[in-house]
Amino acid sequence: MNLPRKFGVGLLATVLSFSVVGLVWSHITLITVYNRGTIKGWLRHSGAYDKIADIVLDSSRKEQGGSSPLTAVPDLQKVAADSFSPAYLQENAEYILNSLYDWLEGKADKLEFSIDLTTAKAELADGVAKYVTEQAAGLPVCTSKSTDSFEVINSGCLPPGMTAAQAGALAREDILTNPEFLPDSSFSSDSIKLKDGDRETGLNDNQNLARVRTVYQKAQTIPPFLTLMALLSAAGVVFISLSRRRGLRKVGFVLVTSGVLIGLSYLAATRGVSLIQQKLSEQTGGTESARELGGSIIGLVGSDIRGLLGLYALGFLLTGVALIVACHFIKQDSKPEPKNESVKTDTPEKPEEVKEPKEDTKEPPEVQL
Repeated sequence: MNLPRKFGVGLLATVLSFSVVGLVWSHITLITVYNRGTIKGWLRHSGAYDKIADIVLDSSRKEQGGSSPLTAVPDLQKVAADSFSPAYLQENAEYILNSLYDWLEGKADKLEFSIDLTTAKAELADGVAKYVTEQAAGLPVCTSKSTDSFEVINSGCLPPGMTAAQAGALAREDILTNPEFLPDSSFSSDSIKLKDGDRETGLNDNQNLARVRTVYQKAQTIPPFLTLMALLSAAGVVFISLSRRRGLRKVGFVLVTSGVLIGLSYLAATRGVSLIQQKLSEQTGGTESARELGGSIIGLVGSDIRGLLGLYALGFLLTGVALIVACHFIKQDSKPEPKNESVKTDTPEKPEEVKEPKEDTKEPPEVQL
C-alpha cells in the first residue's frame, strides 16, 4: 500500500472513530436531558412529588427558627402537605415542563404558563381551621387576654366569649390574608425574573434564555450529521483500501476500539455518579429531604446513562468482531498496486541484427540443344 493510500485510510478511520463516539454521546443527551418524557420519569420515580412539600416546610422552619405554626406544629405540617398533594404537584410540574419544551422545540413562540393557587390555599386554610377548632374545643377561658393580642394557634386559652368555631374561622382568615404566605393567587411565567447582565428581565425577554433555545434546536441536528459522517468514512475506508476485505477488517477494528472507549465511559460514569452521591450526602447545607431527593435523582440519571452506554459498547464491540470474522470468508479481491519502474542501466541495448536475405547460389540448369 503506497503512502497516500495509507494516509487516507488512517484519516478516514480516525474520523469514523470520533463520529461513532460523538454519535453515542449526542444521542444519549437527546433521549435523556433533551427529552421531556425522561425528565418526567426521573421526577416521578425519585419520589420528588412526595418530598417537595416536606422540603419546603423544612426549609421554612430553618429560616424562621420554628416561629411559624405551619412549620413548627407536626399536625399542621401534615395539613400543609395534604393541601399540596403529590398529584397536585405532579400535574402542575408536568404542565410547566410541557410549556418549557414546547417553547424550546419551537412549537410555542413564548414560554407561558400559569398555575392557580387559590384552591390549594383554600384547602390549606380549611385544614388549619379544622385543626384549630378541634384544639380550641378543650381550651379554658382566658382571664387576662383580649382578642386583640390573641394568637389563634399558639394560645393555651380562649378569650372570653369566643367559641372554638370562631377560633377556627380566625385561623382560616389568617391563612387567606397573610401577605407572607402565598401572597399571589397564581404562579405564572410573568412572575419569574432572571438576571440578564446588569438588569433583571422576564423569561421571554432574557437573552441568555434565548441562546439556550437556539442551542437546544441546533443540537437536534448533531446525531444525523454524525451518523452520515460515520457511514461516509466507513465507506471511504473500504473503498480506498487495497482490497475490500482489508477495508472491512479495518472498519471492524475501529468499531471494536470505539466500543472499548464507550465501555470505559461506562466505568467513568459509574464512578462519577457514586462520587457525586457521596459528596451530596456529606453536605451540611439544606435539608435532609432535599439531599435525599438530589441523590435519588442523580442515581436515576446515572442509571439511564450507564444503561445506554453499556448497550452501545456491546453493540459496537459485537459489530466490529462480526466484521473481522466475516472478512475471513470474503474472497480476496486485491486491487493492482502500481508497479515501480525498473531502474535503467547505462549499458546500451544490443541492436537487433538485421538478417540479409541469402543469395541463391544454385546455378541454373543447363539447357541441352
